[in-house]
Amino acid sequence: ALAAGAAALESEASASAAAQTAGTAALAMNATPDRALKIAVKAAVLAAIELGQASKKAACEVAADVGQAVFSSALTAGATSKAAMALAANEAGSFAASDAAKAGKPKDKVLKLAGQAAKHVMLAVGASRHQATAYAAAAAGEIAAELHDDETHDSAESAAAAAARVAKANGVRNRRVIEHAAAAAAKAATKGARSSGKSHAELAQAAGAAAGKAARVLGADLETTARCAAAAAAQAMEGSGEASLEVVGQACAIAAETQGAGVAIQAEVAAAAAGTLAAARVQSP
Repeated sequence: ALAAGAAALESEASASAAAQTAGTAALAMNATPDRALKIAVKAAVLAAIELGQASKKAACEVAADVGQAVFSSALTAGATSKAAMALAANEAGSFAASDAAKAGKPKDKVLKLAGQAAKHVMLAVGASRHQATAYAAAAAGEIAAELHDDETHDSAESAAAAAARVAKANGVRNRRVIEHAAAAAAKAATKGARSSGKSHAELAQAAGAAAGKAARVLGADLETTARCAAAAAAQAMEGSGEASLEVVGQACAIAAETQGAGVAIQAEVAAAAAGTLAAARVQSP
């Protein structure tokens, strides 16, 4: 499928043509829609890099091209706008990070450039400043977790620190900084737990614990910490796709309780998570 994409790039000099051809080829080979989307995105990234470097563009411009190509290709391949934005932010940030790392820049600078590239692309595809910062912080967190090589901290802590730095650099209020950091930590912890074959309930607890820890490190009070942990648990449970509202609410209550929250906060976060999830399920097709 990628070879078909490369051939399309050769004849049309267009990253979107390369992505569409690769995605179509993957579907013709019985790939699942999700797998075909990943292949289309990969083809878009490779094509945008090749075209950008052939035009002698600066790394920041190539990163922008990568993000734009991924965003439009993901939408064409059937991704939601939210999913397409996340993919675009991550791929633009990843390219910027890898280019900076090759140039020998220190890790903090690498992650800063990744966050800047992700934010730039988000604004270019129509995200609000608030959304752009959220996607940039998430992308920096994800890239930090991938680059993680420090034995004194785990990858979730690295992700939280990177997301917090990007959020702070964009002038976000402290409460939002905490939320971005907690979400990044939870995502890294969920990924680690999933690769170890944990159950959905265990994923939710790992996500909640990582989010709670990240919130506490940034000085969150008990209620904020419990809410961050519960939100992370809900996100991890929803990743399973089939969890009932009751099961999700229960996971949120347990996550809040683990952070030391009393029964009132547990009930509140469980109800809020179930309500948010119910609304999201009604809206999605």
